[in-house]
Amino acid sequence: MFLNQKVKNMKTYSTIIVLILTLFCATSIASAQKDTMTNQKVIELTKQGWNASLIKTKITNSVGKFTTDMQALTQLKKEGVLDEVVEEMVKKTSVPEAAPVETDPLLVAFKKGGSGVYYQTTDGTVTKFQQNESSKADVVRGLAAISAVAKAKYVITVDHPESSTQFSTAPKFYLWISSDPDDRRKYDNLYFRAKEILTKELCIVKLDKKKKERELVVGKKSSLSSLSIIDDDDQVKGTTVKKLANGAFEIIPGEMKSGEYAFAYNGNDEAYRTGQKLYDFSIKK
Repeated sequence: MFLNQKVKNMKTYSTIIVLILTLFCATSIASAQKDTMTNQKVIELTKQGWNASLIKTKITNSVGKFTTDMQALTQLKKEGVLDEVVEEMVKKTSVPEAAPVETDPLLVAFKKGGSGVYYQTTDGTVTKFQQNESSKADVVRGLAAISAVAKAKYVITVDHPESSTQFSTAPKFYLWISSDPDDRRKYDNLYFRAKEILTKELCIVKLDKKKKERELVVGKKSSLSSLSIIDDDDQVKGTTVKKLANGAFEIIPGEMKSGEYAFAYNGNDEAYRTGQKLYDFSIKK
């Protein structure tokens, strides 16, 4: 009976000792993990005679709060800290920066929607324009059919007398051209393939309103002349382009009265210009 009680007591003591040792080890590890190394501590260890290998191990296994500018490095050299230790301190300081999180609502919308033309309303909402799929190419030859001098009109017509995208005042307009060539090919074809010249080739035009459709003369051509660009009278005068970031531009239109408008390509590619689909919208003041 006495022997059994003694065995039980020994087991209890053993359990207590194990728990104490476990707690001590955990406390020691936690303490070691919180240890912080600074320039001054490295200098102290060097003067105490610690070899470079031990100091480097200590730096690796501790939190590093080092100053490694030119003045600090010069001071470490004067205090006798070896180059290999200083190199370890610099490595510990040079922690890679976290990738920046994009917070600008414009760039977030651009990168989500891909290359294209966008507008931002007064409530801050950013929306990507969609090309009007009803845009159709037509050629009005008139006298050009019987004269080499007269010019044929190349016209783009759009169904309906008014656009379904309507504003009471002109919103902010933007152009986003992705740096990814696959993205530029995916969205709107030629518009976004030549990013270095597109800002000069994209213009805001006023559409001629008809009974059942709207139209734009994108150029005139005779057998003796090449295709002209869109007439200045059809373009919104005073329109400027402001670069916001790489690939991001704000398109600032001149005065826009009530009427039917569109973004149109006005570049040198005749086939694309005469067959393009317009980004149409209405201003109704």
